[in-house]
Amino acid sequence: MAKQDEEMTVEVPTTFPPKEPMALQVMYVGPSVPRLGLVQNRVYIGAADEVFAPIKEKYPLVMQLVVPVEDSMRARADVNTPGTVCYMAAQQIMGGEA
Repeated sequence: MAKQDEEMTVEVPTTFPPKEPMALQVMYVGPSVPRLGLVQNRVYIGAADEVFAPIKEKYPLVMQLVVPVEDSMRARADVNTPGTVCYMAAQQIMGGEA
């Protein structure tokens, strides 16, 4: 006696549970300034605006030095390139020309 091939059915869900949004990782690429609590190359996860709020009052360009981790190499180069926004922000924080 020959058996008939049985068809298997597999249910595939058409909707998936929503993924949790990945927390944004940003890096401070400016100079370390211990009196302000700034540490060069420190990574912040989530909303960094709250951390930098007190510093932004005195140094409004500081957020130019807080970049997504993916952009950190370019921003670190810009910190040392005169005329760039990152350079001006770093100078402002160090008490220089900007």
